[in-house]
Amino acid sequence: MVGFSQTLGYAVQILTCLSATEPRLGRTLSQGAAVPSPYMSKLVNRLARAGLVETKRGRKGGILLARHPAMITLLDIVRAVEGQFWIEPSLLSMDTCVVLGYCPLEQLWSEFVTRLEAGLKEVTLAELTRHKEQRSAR
Repeated sequence: MVGFSQTLGYAVQILTCLSATEPRLGRTLSQGAAVPSPYMSKLVNRLARAGLVETKRGRKGGILLARHPAMITLLDIVRAVEGQFWIEPSLLSMDTCVVLGYCPLEQLWSEFVTRLEAGLKEVTLAELTRHKEQRSAR
């Protein structure tokens, strides 16, 4: 079954609490995103290495988005958290596929992965943030 990790969920929570112009302190971000502080620090480092967030030191420092939320896709977030090769190359992951030289589901899986990645590219952080704000307003 294809599913995403709790770590990815935490990353989305963190990113939807950030802005591209107003830095947030780590401790207030951790509370607002409901992410344990030590876990958040590791995630912020991953997100920074991927170019999704920036950290600024000093009195007016904190964590902020590296670019506008409409320019960050869900696929960007998935790859930042789960790695570039975040999805298995084979649905079956069977040694017999290697021995036989083919996987019976290779074409189907390849098409599915292509469609999934295209769908993740269409969803932006701006949309996720808007959806979160709408739910909070209810």
